[in-house]
Amino acid sequence: MTLFRRTLGVVAGLAVLACVLACGAVKQAVQDATDGVTLGQAFTAYATANKDKGPPDADAWAKWCNENNRADAAKLIPEAKAGGKYTFYWNVDLTKINDRSGTVIGYENKVTAGPTAVVIMADGNVQSMNPDQFKTAKKADAIK
Repeated sequence: MTLFRRTLGVVAGLAVLACVLACGAVKQAVQDATDGVTLGQAFTAYATANKDKGPPDADAWAKWCNENNRADAAKLIPEAKAGGKYTFYWNVDLTKINDRSGTVIGYENKVTAGPTAVVIMADGNVQSMNPDQFKTAKKADAIK
């Protein structure tokens, strides 16, 4: 009976540990999606204020966000610079995008390594894509 209790205790302990680890991953995924929406909405707001033209670079975008009560986005934008967490397509002309919900304007750099990552669409929303989906997705840099 003691061996059974010990085995049951170990199994229960591993189950709790797995739940704790999974909860951390879920929490991070939710935060990544929230940050992606914040950035997507700030990107489209910038474009709306600038004749449907996206920001020219991260610095101009951050400056605009700080001047337009979007401090939540401004604090995330440094991660959109080279070597950061995100890559964005600069100087995007949204008037040339027919399918905004299907065109990528930014993404988490880990999307190329998988398994999934946040991809920011030209309508300001986010999608979760794996590397294969991302490869075939329409990108804003291809629309000139």
